[in-house]
Amino acid sequence: MKTLPVKKELEQILCPLCGKSQEKFLFSKDNFRIVRCMNCTLVYVNPRLTGEASKQLYNKNVISPLQYYQQTRKSDCTTFKKRWRLIEKFVSQKGKVLDVGCNIGTFLEVAKNAGWDCYGLDINRSVKEECERKGISISISALEKAKFPHQFFDVIILNDVLEHTTTPTAMIAAANKLLKKDGILFVVTPNIESVTFRCLGRHWHHLKPNEHLTYFSRKTMRLLLKPSDFQILYQKNLGRHRSLGVIVDKVADHITFLSAVSKRLPSWIHNVVFPFSTFDELCIIARKR
Repeated sequence: MKTLPVKKELEQILCPLCGKSQEKFLFSKDNFRIVRCMNCTLVYVNPRLTGEASKQLYNKNVISPLQYYQQTRKSDCTTFKKRWRLIEKFVSQKGKVLDVGCNIGTFLEVAKNAGWDCYGLDINRSVKEECERKGISISISALEKAKFPHQFFDVIILNDVLEHTTTPTAMIAAANKLLKKDGILFVVTPNIESVTFRCLGRHWHHLKPNEHLTYFSRKTMRLLLKPSDFQILYQKNLGRHRSLGVIVDKVADHITFLSAVSKRLPSWIHNVVFPFSTFDELCIIARKR
């Protein structure tokens, strides 16, 4: 769902990665400007929605709505089981895991079933009840303000969340403080250097400037992790499982006549799940040194 910017809800910013003001305009999308930093090459929205304006949209379920994640729970479970098996290749024993931006807690359901002690964070208050019903401890907070002891977690998950934050460098620094020595940071974020983006440009499906504020590449992810002294162990574009219904819905966002078709799809079509990849979701696994 597109939310057009209101002037009083926007803020002009310096580069969220290097703090410089040397930007190059790339294009506009939904009345937002997309720019590239000429110093570090990070791509970001400028001006962007303020943190408070974004928070209100999450809590109204306008962006990243819990209803969407309820609908995609089956395919997400399949995706997250595969991703959790990947994470466990880099840990020696089970422990505590924190999922930042956990929404209804599907990733943590998978981790809990694998024997882990699970904690969630989200800024959307409406997801709290569903997480607690699943036996998942959840706090309504940004990672930077979370009330956990230092070096408390063995694994921290930033799955499709880093691009949403207004403070990516502060988020990584906070993750570093909360991870134990040799703890694992798992990140998945859209890859702005992917072939898919190069082909689609401003029509790229991950380009949602009212919620995706920052767009990373392998280079800018390395720059982001370097000050916190994370050692990158794994980096690769990952696929995921999708239902046929969700794929049609996403394509319909870009092809007008399909929107009428998507509304008439039978409910069972969302149970048709299969592996699907657009080769543009960058996964980074890093260890705290």
